[in-house]
Amino acid sequence: MALLFAYVAQCWNLLGGVAGQLSLGHIMYFGVGAYTSSYLFTSYDVSPWLGMIAAGVVAALLGIMVSFLGLRYGLRLDYYALFTLALSQIIRVIFHNTKPLGGAMGISIPFKGESLLNLQFMSKITYFYIVLIMVILLTLLLYRIMTSRMGKYFVALRENEDAAEALGVDTTRYKTIATILSAFLTGMGGTVYAMYTMFIDPELMFGINPNFEFILMAIIGGRGSLLGPIAGSLLLKPLAEITRVMFGSGKPGLFLMVYGALLVITIIFLPKGLMGLIQRFYQRRRLAYITSSGAGNPASRGNEVI
Repeated sequence: MALLFAYVAQCWNLLGGVAGQLSLGHIMYFGVGAYTSSYLFTSYDVSPWLGMIAAGVVAALLGIMVSFLGLRYGLRLDYYALFTLALSQIIRVIFHNTKPLGGAMGISIPFKGESLLNLQFMSKITYFYIVLIMVILLTLLLYRIMTSRMGKYFVALRENEDAAEALGVDTTRYKTIATILSAFLTGMGGTVYAMYTMFIDPELMFGINPNFEFILMAIIGGRGSLLGPIAGSLLLKPLAEITRVMFGSGKPGLFLMVYGALLVITIIFLPKGLMGLIQRFYQRRRLAYITSSGAGNPASRGNEVI
């Protein structure tokens, strides 16, 4: 589950971190993807691998709609964030009242025997390796994007959209590309989640708690960094389970207070996330090395300043 949340957090990081479009309702792509593949599998016996592609396409179409509405009405920053959050809850209500998709009862996915084609296994370790491969491939893709011209345009959008537009960057195009790509990848992750849990419902797939959980993982790990969402997920998901086990029995809600307090402390003392802390430590070590190696050479010190 930590790796799966790392995957989804990394998908959000592409849009909310690298491109700077703060999507607070990003779980809608995750939920739509899960429902698409689950419905195809339970109703038409379509392989989840094909359902995963269909899930990504449907999520991408939703991303196109979100981009169109956001650009049509000029929604930016806080307004865009609130718009996506509100839209995700509207979609939750729609799925809650759609009987062919199970309504409030959700969809129970039948076990049809251990099969790679059906993405169903007796052992959970197989899912671990599948999600691990997905995280690695997604991280490599994100690295490729961040080091490309398109990635530079995404960063320009994040830092100052007006300045980027004044310099000739087609902000409409690149915001749409970031949204579609992130939505497509997130929808694919919803398929794996559905096949792993074998049950989905509107509250689980569009709820506020899971929505903010993987967003916080990306932010606390280091929004906009390559490995931040992975580090945040590997830290926070086990931490959430530990606090639930330690403080959850007999005192409902206490573990959420403890978990929330830990998150607040992390945000206060690590404003740039875990990757920011690591980067700061590395810079200090590098500065100390440069200072010590050039201490007896004034020319060397001058060059370092320059």
